[in-house]
Amino acid sequence: MTRPAASILIVDAVEADRDRLARGLLREGYRAVKAGTDEDVMELIAGEAIDLVLIGIHDGGASEMALLQTIRARFSHAELGIIVISPQRDTELIPHSLDLGADDYVKRPVDLSILLRRMRSRLEASGIDWRPASSAGGMLTEPELHAWRIQKRRAAVAPDEEATGPLDQPKESPAGEDEGDAPPVTENRKHDSLVGMTVARRYLLDELIGVGGFGAVYRARHIDQKTLYAIKILDRQLSTAGPSLERFRREGIAASRLQHDNAVRIHDFGVEQDGLAYLVMELLYGEDLAQRMQRRKTMQASEVATFLGPVCSALSHAHGREVIHRDLKPANFFFHQTKELDEEVVKVLDFGVARLLDTDDDGRLTASGSVVGTPTFMSPEALMAQGCSGATDVYSLGIVLYMVLTGTHPFIKGRVPPNPIDLATDHLFTPPPPLVDRRPGLDPEIDRIVRWTLAKEAEDRPTPEALAEAFEAAVNAAAAGSIGSPA
Repeated sequence: MTRPAASILIVDAVEADRDRLARGLLREGYRAVKAGTDEDVMELIAGEAIDLVLIGIHDGGASEMALLQTIRARFSHAELGIIVISPQRDTELIPHSLDLGADDYVKRPVDLSILLRRMRSRLEASGIDWRPASSAGGMLTEPELHAWRIQKRRAAVAPDEEATGPLDQPKESPAGEDEGDAPPVTENRKHDSLVGMTVARRYLLDELIGVGGFGAVYRARHIDQKTLYAIKILDRQLSTAGPSLERFRREGIAASRLQHDNAVRIHDFGVEQDGLAYLVMELLYGEDLAQRMQRRKTMQASEVATFLGPVCSALSHAHGREVIHRDLKPANFFFHQTKELDEEVVKVLDFGVARLLDTDDDGRLTASGSVVGTPTFMSPEALMAQGCSGATDVYSLGIVLYMVLTGTHPFIKGRVPPNPIDLATDHLFTPPPPLVDRRPGLDPEIDRIVRWTLAKEAEDRPTPEALAEAFEAAVNAAAAGSIGSPA
């Protein structure tokens, strides 16, 4: 007979929320104890031998924050873990709750798979087994655990309740997250094995965020400072290769040169004795431009101007330090939600293919001779491996501008995946179609500026500063003309 591996106290003022969460945890084999915020929570913690507390926050969170502070004053982090469940938009509560003693957080609507990962990380940090125990007294193997979950889920789910999915309303899972109870894909499972590991004796990896061509990104916590970070770990198969490890080291050096409000900040980087290479970055909250454009076909030029200026400023800062991004695309522009709920800061992400424009012994740029980047957004010189400059980034940014203003790629027709040779040929030789052909009514000056960035010759393109200045001037002129025109 199986038994729950850990006792979880769910504190939430809304009865329906704590009941829903309790059902989800029971299906996973945990013992769930429920309480409202007005109940004697401290007595429950002592009397019920609680291993972990989940606190749901509502309406500003004053009473919940007071409760969190009370619990933490009595129990240390090692003695009792606390995870808060915060409202989706109230990002200010997250750092505040961590300051008051919370170990972690999830946002509403609660995705059970994410919550379980963070619970297990916290329980393991306290030395508590989170898996259901087998009748023989040993821990269940992964296949046994998966079968047990399926059995419990089928037994517990009501006829009118879905057996999978988030606990509240549907939402898209973050990149790199597994959905439901299905075993993770092989790639994620390989990287999942690092969750719980400590890097450089100070960063605890507690969740896989996403997987890319050069490795994986994890959410991590500084063991002493309790500060949250994002850490990129180079795939170990690649880190055994000298060129890949050297490229990763250069990435750290390059990115650490960038100290700009609109470039993702690099806090630390290094290589462990066993060859594990890591890059410690600021942890961001929000969405990228690719996600935003999934919801919207196009943007107004005035809206584009609000993020184009900061992006161009970040690129100018990077280029001035001889750092070229080389892989600009919508997914690398992130709209970070700051503590102030109404403030959004755009960040240029992932200088992961950035190359320092150093020279070799012959005085040639080491950035030439290889094709690096995403073909959909690559400049002619990048496709020909002729060496890159700041103009390379301007071309890629121009493709992004064309797409957000017209809803289409200049050289891709419809949604059919392009033939790579045809796409490369268009980048090299075909003039981009006028934007006004794709979006009638667009300001012709905006059209001209975007096509300026897509000049085939690098020297014919504007600098980031000139691009931002010209685009803003065109938007302001159009707005002034609109105001001055007769009704």
